[in-house]
Amino acid sequence: MTLKNVNISLNKIEKTLSEVQDAREFLLKNTREIIILCSRSIISVHKGDMKSAKNSLKHADSLLKK
Repeated sequence: MTLKNVNISLNKIEKTLSEVQDAREFLLKNTREIIILCSRSIISVHKGDMKSAKNSLKHADSLLKK
């Protein structure tokens, strides 16, 4: 295998790993946000604020669909 082929392979691997890392970061960020929104919704239900609870759940649902 020539050095040129190695460089091409390394560039492809680097691109793939970068894409995987970006997807992982996106998932972690959104997962944390969904958990926070669900927690807020539960707290709102315990307080009797159903409107706020529904809004938090709607926002969590929209993030989950991404």
